[in-house]
Amino acid sequence: MEIARTWLNVAVAEIFIDISDTGIHDTEPAPAPVRPTLRRRLQALALAAVTVLSVTASQPAGRPVLTRLFTIDDFSGEGLVTVEGDLILHSGRDGLVAYDIKGRRQWAHPEVRGYVQATTWRDKLIVTTQDLTSHTRVVDPRTGSVQWQADSFAELVGDLLVVHLGQANGQQRGQIEIRRAGTYELVWSLPPRQAVHVAGQDGKVYAIDASGVLAEHDLATGRIERSVQLPYPQRLWQIIFTVDAQTLQLGAADDWTESLLQIDRRTLQVLPTPVGPDYKCGPVDCIHGRDAGVSIVDRNSGQVLWNTTDQVYPAREGIVVVDPGNVTWLADYFTGVRVHLDGWHPMFGYLNGTEFQLMRRDSFKTKKTDIGVLRGGSVQWLSTLPALLHCRMEADLFVCLMSDQKIAIWRLTLPD
Repeated sequence: MEIARTWLNVAVAEIFIDISDTGIHDTEPAPAPVRPTLRRRLQALALAAVTVLSVTASQPAGRPVLTRLFTIDDFSGEGLVTVEGDLILHSGRDGLVAYDIKGRRQWAHPEVRGYVQATTWRDKLIVTTQDLTSHTRVVDPRTGSVQWQADSFAELVGDLLVVHLGQANGQQRGQIEIRRAGTYELVWSLPPRQAVHVAGQDGKVYAIDASGVLAEHDLATGRIERSVQLPYPQRLWQIIFTVDAQTLQLGAADDWTESLLQIDRRTLQVLPTPVGPDYKCGPVDCIHGRDAGVSIVDRNSGQVLWNTTDQVYPAREGIVVVDPGNVTWLADYFTGVRVHLDGWHPMFGYLNGTEFQLMRRDSFKTKKTDIGVLRGGSVQWLSTLPALLHCRMEADLFVCLMSDQKIAIWRLTLPD
């Protein structure tokens, strides 16, 4: 599934960061990370502040490399940037502006505001912005000319556009329309429902009506393939979430963290022992219980390997654990044995589609932030930067909002 590059400084300087040990920096605890939830995929990651401190003439062998690309003004200070293909899209005071990788302005839509999502389909760019309302434009990525638009959120699923019309009204979601991405011809539509979830990879649309009936629709035709009456219709199930290939998770509108229901996707039958949200943590599964605890479970046998009440973040190296004192540890997937990470905290993102763990360590005394990479069971220091809020990865780009209301963008590469 699944979230830009701009340049006022067009000169491209290659920044090579020496990750050799430079000593321990004065640090203070940073604000505690937020525990992941079922809806964490739907939230935009915040951006943050970055500057480069060291430059060398040649690339040290076998070491991570940060290459500074460009900087763009962000007078709103919101960091609303996304990367799609060869374009970096920034939403700010000048509306929606598209830049190439060298920071050259390509086109703009001054009237567009809000959080930006973009997807390429053949030779078209589908851009959705969300502010107080949602708006979707299908544009020519070279010129920005609008080929089709709708005052709604639309998501691309294969060769179809799923258009979510209107806003949620009380206990109902708005109508959805399924249109062909090439011609925008209407294929079928679904009237307002209590909850709607598009499982595009499986070609399904799940919808719950006001009487509490869950129906599975074929995405291509709208045909109802199966349906089931849910228990407790008074709870007004309004959240549907795909847990895995076998399971759907439903949540009640009043307090969905406490009112959870799991459905077997193969039969649409209610599973007997609903649990909290679970997800893959590398080679194991993390299952959240109702007591705020997390069980680390062997994926093959279902055996509980270890438990914790701390916050957990899966990474390639193991599970990053943050305890109530805001102290960070790296735990072994299978044994739970921990190694102290000396004040480092996780940042989130993917490098070229692969899960990747950047780390940060803040010093509020010096107003500096260390950036590091979790590798080989420990954190390798990359650089010390001015104090930042948050950063994120998009493809191989490291995108940060600077303290002087500028967005800085870097390319991050790791040695083979």
